[in-house]
Amino acid sequence: MRFAVRDAHPPCGYLRVLTLLVALSFAPAFARADTYCSGVLNEYLVYADGSLMIRGAWRQGWTYLCNVQGTWKGIPAEACFSWLAIVGSSKAHAKPLGVYYSGDLNCAALAEYSASPAPVYVRMGE
Repeated sequence: MRFAVRDAHPPCGYLRVLTLLVALSFAPAFARADTYCSGVLNEYLVYADGSLMIRGAWRQGWTYLCNVQGTWKGIPAEACFSWLAIVGSSKAHAKPLGVYYSGDLNCAALAEYSASPAPVYVRMGE
């Protein structure tokens, strides 16, 4: 529906829809539990194929983070190189490592190796 030039205000229906959209934008998002796993980094390694894996204190198995040679589960190699630097610094300086995942996961029971979920970010704590 087009407005005439002389109309100073849109019809009431549009105003109601606009008000509803603005109100919904301030409403909390659907409940969603994401997962943050953190602690001491026990070990990390990079395979010849570029796979970066860690073994954090929050679990005993190896967790795949990314691949420095190419995109893995949407994580580009450039991001993986940054994460490798963070992981290495975390280990070298004995600082806690944190890995954030989308979804309600159990840190102690994450899938291992390439079945691991893709992280959203990796950080080094204090």
